[in-house]
Amino acid sequence: MSLSTLSELEIKVIRDMPKRPGTNLVLDALRSAWRKLLFESEVWREDLTAFDAVEDQATYTLTPSAGEIKRIIKVEINDSEVSEVGYYLDGSNTLTFEEDYVPSEDLTDGIKVEVALNPEADATDGPTWILNRFYEGIVAGAQKELYGQLSRPWYDPAMYLEKKNEFFTAIGDAVVTRSQKRTTRKTGFSA
Repeated sequence: MSLSTLSELEIKVIRDMPKRPGTNLVLDALRSAWRKLLFESEVWREDLTAFDAVEDQATYTLTPSAGEIKRIIKVEINDSEVSEVGYYLDGSNTLTFEEDYVPSEDLTDGIKVEVALNPEADATDGPTWILNRFYEGIVAGAQKELYGQLSRPWYDPAMYLEKKNEFFTAIGDAVVTRSQKRTTRKTGFSA
């Protein structure tokens, strides 16, 4: 089975529920679980396209292929890694170098940056390999959210705890995956 959209998981979320929530609630729960898995694990990473260093220029706009930047993982100038104290993420997409770390010469494609990404607030985009690898955990996260809704016909505290444990196990698995491989895939999906 190869998944390409979050909406393909809807039936998996509701198949075992005694009372079924509406499609919009299920899709909202899926988006929430997807975003939380990516946010907590930082498994979605990207090596941005290298860009030119400009002598004495301290700020650079970062442009990921999708999503928004959560944090900068690594910066290199002329293939030398810059200490984490030498730069910071200013706002959501601006790399700013501290005074002692500003490039001292022009370099073609001299700056390389690796970032951790999150989906945008209303988006359902991201790498399909993550969706396919962690779909069971995403489903559990959506079910956790639905089973935990008080005063709803599908409220079930025991199932909430079971799905919560499954979801947090999936987040832990994603953290392990992140530490085992560097993700440079840029092909994504959208619902």
